[in-house]
Amino acid sequence: MREDNKTLKIQFPLGGTLGLALLFFLLIISTSEIAARFIYSRPIKPELYISSSNLEWDIKLKYLDDLVEAEGEVDCIFMGSSQINTGINPEVFTWTYSQLNTTHITCFNFGLATLTASPGGELASILVERYRPDLFVYGTSARDFSPEYGGLTRPLLEDPWVAYKSGKSSTKGLFIDHLIMFRVIMSSYQLLSNPDHRMHIEKATDGLSTYGYVSLEGNDLSEPEGIINPGYYISQIDRTGFKKLLSLNDKDTQVIIIEAPIHKRFIPHYIGETKESYIDQFLDPVSELTRSEGVLFWQTSATLENVLPDDVWLDLKHLNKDGADIFSRWLAVKLADSINHGEIKDPFQ
Repeated sequence: MREDNKTLKIQFPLGGTLGLALLFFLLIISTSEIAARFIYSRPIKPELYISSSNLEWDIKLKYLDDLVEAEGEVDCIFMGSSQINTGINPEVFTWTYSQLNTTHITCFNFGLATLTASPGGELASILVERYRPDLFVYGTSARDFSPEYGGLTRPLLEDPWVAYKSGKSSTKGLFIDHLIMFRVIMSSYQLLSNPDHRMHIEKATDGLSTYGYVSLEGNDLSEPEGIINPGYYISQIDRTGFKKLLSLNDKDTQVIIIEAPIHKRFIPHYIGETKESYIDQFLDPVSELTRSEGVLFWQTSATLENVLPDDVWLDLKHLNKDGADIFSRWLAVKLADSINHGEIKDPFQ
């Protein structure tokens, strides 16, 4: 009886090779992620950004993350367009407030150039969910509701990470959110593919304080010709974004809307030829929206007319460094007085 010589062979089931390859891939990913997390847990670590379509958004997220890591939490966040970016100094605000209420708070200025209400609502939602501030102050202006503005920030609505954090499906956004290694790859790619990227980062961070504030010097009160927003109207998409921002007001985070300061000589050039046009087309509709959601709206154009002299304006719609200091002190006093007189609850208690 003849016996066949057979060699023992181990055969993987169908798809076994693919399974091993996947297992090996996951092992590499896990090892790389562990290494990346170790590196970024050290006191001195490389810069790491979300790598979105807006560098200013990326940088301020990193600055705020660094501040929270150093301070433990952030108590209040200011947000708005460049009018807020250069118009509120968090250090002056917090120092003034501490003198009035003996409460130490940490605040951050998350002003973004060209920000309007539509992306503002989404981005504010992300910030409140991510940092849980006690107070969120949004500075609004008539331009916030015009589709003519927002060139740098409206594209953020389609950004993978912003979309993912807003509840939309985005694999790339998921990876950015959960994998430090993926963010390292994205940041490295930006630096390698764009030789000017490092220069853009240095330019964007020049003069930017730890608390997100950009101080500017200058004083040019030249008036524009005619009306810069003829045919002004509040767009539906920006109204929707603004209402989303107002909906963030709850027991954990108090939302306050402030009118971003503008010089009295700018009003006849803004959205109509008279102050009544500004009130009827902007202030009154915003007042109605905030009132319907139970959110405070502090108007400033009339109140600050004699508080902000001509020499503290960078131009007719932005404050310079001196103006920002004055406005920050005024805002801190306004908040402290409102709390002490029982007009609003103390958000920091």
